[in-house]
Amino acid sequence: MEKPLISVIIPCFNASKYLSAALNSICHQTYQNLEILLVNDGSTDQSLEILSDYAFKDKRITIINNDVNLGLIRTLNKGVALAKGSYIARMDADDTCNLDRISILYHYLIGHPELDIVSSGNILMDQNGRFLKQMVPKAFDNNALKFVSFFSTPIVHASLLAKSSVLKLNAYDEKFIHSEDYELFSRLILNGVKFGNVDQSLYNIRINLESVSYKYESTQIQTTTSISAINLKKYFNLEYDPLLHAILINRIIGNPSVFLVRRAFKELKHLKTTYILREECSPSDRVQIDNFLIEQYIDILIQFFKFARGTKKISAFVFLIFNIHLFLNARGFNYLKSKFIYKSKTS
Repeated sequence: MEKPLISVIIPCFNASKYLSAALNSICHQTYQNLEILLVNDGSTDQSLEILSDYAFKDKRITIINNDVNLGLIRTLNKGVALAKGSYIARMDADDTCNLDRISILYHYLIGHPELDIVSSGNILMDQNGRFLKQMVPKAFDNNALKFVSFFSTPIVHASLLAKSSVLKLNAYDEKFIHSEDYELFSRLILNGVKFGNVDQSLYNIRINLESVSYKYESTQIQTTTSISAINLKKYFNLEYDPLLHAILINRIIGNPSVFLVRRAFKELKHLKTTYILREECSPSDRVQIDNFLIEQYIDILIQFFKFARGTKKISAFVFLIFNIHLFLNARGFNYLKSKFIYKSKTS
């Protein structure tokens, strides 16, 4: 029996430098029944020529050419609308992935029929394709990922595999530029769509200085903050002072006091308690939420010390030492270790 068709959507804009590596990792997937939609978003480099060469060699490839640059959100919505597969996978034109990525995600969805969308861990690599560090998913099961969605995107966008019907019925919102994935995923999960993460690193994200995360970081932070505020208001009916909210989502601004950071820690614990009681979380969910919060606390402590000025630097250091147990916890230690070099290897 033939396996279902999976559509892989790859938006391309001036990605000629890395495009061949991305396409090779998709075209040689062990899961073969693919429709590969290459959406050229008005590229002015050699991207279209490279896409055409691959399309000539692989009949599973369809090139969709935007005459003018539509931007990522409109390009993604266009790709989703044209996809014919029962499932939709994503891929960025400057990344790579394991050759069994699609197969592993597909079989995980089949084995967990309650899920609608699944993603995986990933590895960060430099511009030359050398692996730098491993990024473990923030959580794995839906209830824990739903809690994560109040503070950040619950899954890695580019490595997802989703039921086609879910994405076709729920478009990316153009109002949330540079954070469209966070807005979509948090909107979906709060509306009952089920998410999961595979405990494997299947996708390699290239640190590209021309990427959105680097070129539009300030805009991305503003949009992410507004999405988080919407989520917290919708679920908890809570609205926070901007300085406190910035700490809660690890987007510290200004020179906060130790009093405000301590308050943020207490508020995170309160949100956790409220959430696990309302959702009747399982012991496994609670462990995953606790692990996520350990990482969140560590990031806040590091950012607090980094941005503190004057005498507040001393207070930040004392508060960090007071919470040193977070770094000594197994999850905290591994998380801290993941921030350093992973291994020297090319993708």
